Amino acid sequence: MNPAPARTASAANLRGYLLIAGAALFWAVSGILAKFLFSSRSLEPTVLVQYRLLVSFACLALALAVYAPHELRIHRRHLRYFLVYGSAGMALVQLTYFVTISEGNVSTAIFLQYLAPALTAAYMVGCVKQPAPAGLGQNLVMAIAGSSLLLLGGGQGLSTSPLGLVAGLTSAASMSFYTIYGARGVALYGPRTVLLYSLGTASLCLVPLARPWEVLSWGWAATDWLFILYMAIFGTLMPFALFLAGLRSVPPVQASLTAMLEPVLATFGAWLALGEGLGIWQVVGGGLICAAVARLQLAKWRARPAGGTKA
Repeated sequence: MNPAPARTASAANLRGYLLIAGAALFWAVSGILAKFLFSSRSLEPTVLVQYRLLVSFACLALALAVYAPHELRIHRRHLRYFLVYGSAGMALVQLTYFVTISEGNVSTAIFLQYLAPALTAAYMVGCVKQPAPAGLGQNLVMAIAGSSLLLLGGGQGLSTSPLGLVAGLTSAASMSFYTIYGARGVALYGPRTVLLYSLGTASLCLVPLARPWEVLSWGWAATDWLFILYMAIFGTLMPFALFLAGLRSVPPVQASLTAMLEPVLATFGAWLALGEGLGIWQVVGGGLICAAVARLQLAKWRARPAGGTKA
């Protein structure tokens, strides 16, 4: 048996994991910056979300029109896919996340949102009948336990209302949907095409909430616009493009679990950059998440045939 195709598949799989880990890093850094700047500015979260989506869409559309116009073309029969994906995926996951924050605290919002890997696994194994990856149950338990220690071990604890709980669980469900449905999209088109039309749909969905026609009355300074531009490019375009590119070779369950590196990187980054406290239980929690992600790759290496090929 020729091992070359197996080696190529294994390299693509590893590259996919690295792309998703890179997305988690970009999300973490943008979250740290947002946390720092929100304390000194009066930007509403819904306004930030709508404008980062809109500016991201405009930047990506312009770049593709100039350098890769063929990536702007989609089939008419796939319009419904992008409408559903952009609204129920991209827009809903961000809107419900910020509602959860407004009803409680950031740690609770992130903890609830990162129940998504468990929902993704339940759907793929229970509904799609996809074989469960080796050690899936143990990895999920480790990751969710690590998330609870990491995010709730800093002294804030769970804090939310009934509305916040519903919004947080909806955020997890929509994040799971974004991952599963996104894998279908990148099998049809390139990641940038999928991202472009999901951004456009999502920004349109949030127009009534963000009220962009009132922008002139908000009195934004140049630094506010620079913040929006940064969040659009490095907090939205880059990480979502990396995540979708990773979905081309990494299955949804493993992808959603790998994305849990975001709160680990954000917590340790806030400790380094903002001087926030870091307790022993948070270190243990971060270690559990990293161990769960590492076990995903170790399981694939252990499962390869004796002849040297890799699954």
